[in-house]
Amino acid sequence: MFQQEICPDCGTLIPAERMDEEMVVCTCGYTRSQSQVSFEKSRNKASSYVIVFLSLFLMASFIHTAKWGKDSVKVTPLEISRIFGTISAEQALVLGDMSMDKKFFDQAEEMYSIYVDENPENIDGLQKLGMLLFRQKKFEESAQHLEKYFLGGGEDQVTLFSYGKSLTETQDLGHAEEVFLKLIKAKPEMYQITVVQALIDLYIEQGKFVEAKSFISSLIKPGYEVPTHLREQRDHVTNLISKRS
Repeated sequence: MFQQEICPDCGTLIPAERMDEEMVVCTCGYTRSQSQVSFEKSRNKASSYVIVFLSLFLMASFIHTAKWGKDSVKVTPLEISRIFGTISAEQALVLGDMSMDKKFFDQAEEMYSIYVDENPENIDGLQKLGMLLFRQKKFEESAQHLEKYFLGGGEDQVTLFSYGKSLTETQDLGHAEEVFLKLIKAKPEMYQITVVQALIDLYIEQGKFVEAKSFISSLIKPGYEVPTHLREQRDHVTNLISKRS
């Protein structure tokens, strides 16, 4: 049995008995062949698909533009390559940097990982991935990549400090101590308060109270007023040594 339809001329329901295999016939005189019906249904179905596709395309374009703003045109080919899994290492690095600028950290990690997998000895890639992982508090992974950066000749002070902090978080305290000492020795003329504090805390955590006190004493210069925080740290360590005795 054919599905009944509304007559486009008079607006009434065409009776089922007037919809045979060859012709649709309404009481008002409207006629239409079944082949024409099938064609129009197919055309309407195709039009629906086109409308749905265009709607999805426009929605995706809007989301893409909202996500990337003024960089949306530049990033489009990179995003397409990422989606289809054809992105090159160099493209991944560019997209990783753009993702970092927008604070899309998960995507940045994915892109930097692609680049580092293809360029395992490139210290710039290791630095970017390691620092991102540190920012995300993925300290074990961060330490692994920053160690390679460190061994590859990397000397950026902030990066090396983050490496030391990652080692501290993963309880690799001996190596963390080496990193902090390297940072201090690299610029002996500069008082690096953040590094100094990290090293003192590390000595205390390891129970190296004598080493902590000796290190603090080495920072106190004759004829200069002792900074408040160093004086407090020295007193704290002295008290710890006394308790141990």
